[in-house]
Amino acid sequence: MRLRIAISMLMLLALTAFISAQSPSTQKSQAFDSMAFYKNNCVGCHGSKAQKNFNPDLPEGQMVDSILNGVPMETPPDMPAFAEKGINEERAKALIAYMKSIRQ
Repeated sequence: MRLRIAISMLMLLALTAFISAQSPSTQKSQAFDSMAFYKNNCVGCHGSKAQKNFNPDLPEGQMVDSILNGVPMETPPDMPAFAEKGINEERAKALIAYMKSIRQ
């Protein structure tokens, strides 16, 4: 009986380790396309060349915070929070880099 429990526990641990090992590679295979995200979510307010409501001279941390948490604007629409839409700090930085690149 103890042997069966031990074998079951080892199988469960092995399965957990296998699933955990698969997660990072799955994330890498789903590369973030900052250009597509910008065109689908940002161009309406920031323009096709990031020429509106974007100051590339602001500190990167402030821009990342704005993307992740949103910003209330004086006149609507407000900048939405994109953290709840799958954007993390790394992706926010990729968006910022893309926005800077299309302004040139």
